[in-house]
Amino acid sequence: MEKNKSASERRKERDSLTHNNNNNNNFNEVKVPLILRKHLFYDDEKISGTRYFFRFLIISIVFIWPSMILDNSFFRIILFIFFSYMFSVVVYKRCNSIKFSRIIGAIWGFSVIWFSVLLNYQQIDGIGLITTVPHLILIFKNGFSDTTTVLETKTDKSPKP
Repeated sequence: MEKNKSASERRKERDSLTHNNNNNNNFNEVKVPLILRKHLFYDDEKISGTRYFFRFLIISIVFIWPSMILDNSFFRIILFIFFSYMFSVVVYKRCNSIKFSRIIGAIWGFSVIWFSVLLNYQQIDGIGLITTVPHLILIFKNGFSDTTTVLETKTDKSPKP
Protein backbone atom coordinates (compact mmCIF):
# COMPACT_ATOMS: atom_id res chain seq x y z
CA MET A 1 0.00 0.00 0.00
CA GLU A 2 2.92 2.34 0.66
CA LYS A 3 4.09 1.92 -2.93
CA ASN A 4 0.84 3.32 -4.37
CA LYS A 5 1.36 6.84 -2.97
CA SER A 6 2.02 9.60 -5.43
CA ALA A 7 5.17 11.69 -5.33
CA SER A 8 3.35 14.71 -3.91
CA GLU A 9 1.87 12.62 -1.09
CA ARG A 10 5.30 11.22 -0.20
CA ARG A 11 6.77 14.76 -0.28
CA LYS A 12 4.05 16.06 2.05
CA GLU A 13 4.64 13.19 4.45
CA ARG A 14 8.41 13.72 4.36
CA ASP A 15 8.02 17.47 4.94
CA SER A 16 5.68 16.92 7.86
CA LEU A 17 8.19 14.55 9.47
CA THR A 18 11.22 16.79 8.99
CA HIS A 19 9.39 20.07 9.74
CA ASN A 20 10.74 21.70 6.58
CA ASN A 21 7.33 23.06 5.72
CA ASN A 22 6.81 26.63 6.99
CA ASN A 23 3.43 25.76 8.48
CA ASN A 24 4.93 23.02 10.64
CA ASN A 25 7.84 25.04 11.99
CA ASN A 26 6.16 26.04 15.26
CA PHE A 27 7.70 25.41 18.65
CA ASN A 28 4.28 24.60 20.05
CA GLU A 29 4.08 21.41 17.99
CA VAL A 30 7.06 19.87 19.76
CA LYS A 31 5.83 17.61 22.54
CA VAL A 32 7.73 18.64 25.66
CA PRO A 33 6.72 17.34 29.09
CA LEU A 34 4.98 19.92 31.26
CA ILE A 35 7.58 19.75 34.02
CA LEU A 36 10.31 20.70 31.56
CA ARG A 37 8.28 23.53 30.06
CA LYS A 38 7.67 25.01 33.51
CA HIS A 39 11.27 25.02 34.62
CA LEU A 40 13.53 25.11 31.57
CA PHE A 41 11.92 27.34 28.95
CA TYR A 42 11.45 31.09 28.81
CA ASP A 43 7.72 31.56 28.24
CA ASP A 44 4.86 33.77 29.38
CA GLU A 45 3.95 31.76 32.47
CA LYS A 46 3.09 34.03 35.38
CA ILE A 47 4.21 32.91 38.82
CA SER A 48 3.42 34.34 42.24
CA GLY A 49 5.97 35.47 44.80
CA THR A 50 5.37 32.34 46.83
CA ARG A 51 5.97 30.09 43.83
CA TYR A 52 9.11 32.13 43.02
CA PHE A 53 10.38 31.60 46.57
CA PHE A 54 9.74 27.85 46.54
CA ARG A 55 11.31 27.38 43.10
CA PHE A 56 14.37 29.32 44.25
CA LEU A 57 14.55 27.22 47.42
CA ILE A 58 14.28 23.92 45.54
CA ILE A 59 16.83 24.99 42.92
CA SER A 60 19.22 26.05 45.67
CA ILE A 61 18.86 22.76 47.54
CA VAL A 62 19.24 20.63 44.44
CA PHE A 63 22.16 22.46 42.79
CA ILE A 64 24.01 24.65 45.26
CA TRP A 65 24.32 22.44 48.34
CA PRO A 66 25.84 19.47 46.46
CA SER A 67 28.33 21.78 44.80
CA MET A 68 29.47 23.07 48.22
CA ILE A 69 29.98 19.55 49.54
CA LEU A 70 31.92 18.24 46.55
CA ASP A 71 35.44 19.44 45.94
CA ASN A 72 35.48 18.69 42.23
CA SER A 73 35.72 22.14 40.65
CA PHE A 74 34.56 20.98 37.21
CA PHE A 75 31.39 19.47 38.67
CA ARG A 76 30.86 22.63 40.73
CA ILE A 77 31.09 24.87 37.65
CA ILE A 78 28.62 22.67 35.73
CA LEU A 79 26.15 22.83 38.64
CA PHE A 80 26.55 26.62 38.91
CA ILE A 81 25.92 27.10 35.19
CA PHE A 82 22.82 24.90 35.28
CA PHE A 83 21.59 26.66 38.45
CA SER A 84 22.18 30.05 36.85
CA TYR A 85 20.16 29.09 33.80
CA MET A 86 17.25 27.64 35.80
CA PHE A 87 17.19 30.61 38.16
CA SER A 88 17.29 32.97 35.19
CA VAL A 89 14.14 31.26 33.85
CA VAL A 90 12.39 31.62 37.22
CA VAL A 91 13.29 35.32 37.51
CA TYR A 92 12.20 35.90 33.90
CA LYS A 93 8.77 34.43 34.67
CA ARG A 94 8.40 36.39 37.92
CA CYS A 95 9.39 39.64 36.19
CA ASN A 96 6.74 38.89 33.57
CA SER A 97 4.20 38.56 36.39
CA ILE A 98 5.00 41.92 37.98
CA LYS A 99 5.39 43.78 34.65
CA PHE A 100 9.11 44.40 35.09
CA SER A 101 11.72 44.12 32.34
CA ARG A 102 12.06 40.40 31.70
CA ILE A 103 15.44 40.71 29.99
CA ILE A 104 17.01 42.60 32.89
CA GLY A 105 15.51 40.09 35.29
CA ALA A 106 16.88 37.16 33.31
CA ILE A 107 20.36 38.71 33.20
CA TRP A 108 20.27 39.39 36.95
CA GLY A 109 18.95 35.88 37.60
CA PHE A 110 21.82 34.34 35.65
CA SER A 111 24.52 36.45 37.25
CA VAL A 112 23.37 36.62 40.90
CA ILE A 113 24.99 33.32 41.87
CA TRP A 114 28.29 34.43 40.37
CA PHE A 115 28.11 37.76 42.26
CA SER A 116 27.40 35.91 45.49
CA VAL A 117 30.20 33.40 45.15
CA LEU A 118 32.91 35.62 43.69
CA LEU A 119 32.31 38.65 45.89
CA ASN A 120 31.81 36.57 49.01
CA TYR A 121 35.34 35.18 48.66
CA GLN A 122 36.66 38.74 48.73
CA GLN A 123 34.71 39.55 51.93
CA ILE A 124 33.12 42.68 50.46
CA ASP A 125 30.60 44.37 52.74
CA GLY A 126 27.21 45.02 51.22
CA ILE A 127 27.06 41.89 49.09
CA GLY A 128 23.81 41.06 50.88
CA LEU A 129 22.18 44.17 49.40
CA ILE A 130 23.10 43.19 45.86
CA THR A 131 21.69 39.70 46.21
CA THR A 132 18.94 39.99 48.84
CA VAL A 133 17.02 43.15 47.96
CA PRO A 134 16.04 42.02 44.45
CA HIS A 135 14.89 38.69 45.90
CA LEU A 136 12.67 40.49 48.39
CA ILE A 137 11.22 42.68 45.65
CA LEU A 138 10.44 39.66 43.49
CA ILE A 139 8.88 37.80 46.42
CA PHE A 140 6.70 40.55 47.89
CA LYS A 141 5.78 42.80 44.96
CA ASN A 142 2.27 42.40 43.62
CA GLY A 143 1.60 42.43 39.90
CA PHE A 144 -0.13 45.41 38.36
CA SER A 145 -3.86 45.04 38.14
CA ASP A 146 -5.56 46.04 34.95
CA THR A 147 -7.70 48.93 36.21
CA THR A 148 -9.07 49.86 32.80
CA THR A 149 -11.08 46.68 32.56
CA VAL A 150 -12.53 47.25 36.03
CA LEU A 151 -13.55 50.81 35.15
CA GLU A 152 -14.98 49.77 31.79
CA THR A 153 -17.13 47.08 33.33
CA LYS A 154 -18.52 49.56 35.86
CA THR A 155 -19.36 52.15 33.21
CA ASP A 156 -20.78 49.64 30.71
CA LYS A 157 -23.82 49.05 32.86
CA SER A 158 -26.69 50.93 31.37
CA PRO A 159 -29.08 52.65 33.78
CA LYS A 160 -32.46 51.07 34.13
CA PRO A 161 -35.39 53.25 33.04
